Amino acid sequence: HGEDGESCLLRTICESSGAPLRGTSFLGDILHVVFTPSSSNDEEDLGPEYYLAERQGLNGEDCEMIYEDCSLSLLELITNLEEE
Repeated sequence: HGEDGESCLLRTICESSGAPLRGTSFLGDILHVVFTPSSSNDEEDLGPEYYLAERQGLNGEDCEMIYEDCSLSLLELITNLEEE
């Protein structure tokens, strides 16, 4: 599959910011930390696109449409694995 890696990462950040992951499970807590740029140490320079993706998710924007170069929802895949 020829997915755009950066677009998929940004989509995952966007989707996870719009989903209540924290406190739902141990895996949810891990995903929150990994895919929430604002929870990172301020010394890390992640680039504005990562914080923008987080804000888009928090604002309830359509992450799938914004990051259309990524047809894969990593968050959905991970969530489905956790439910099995």
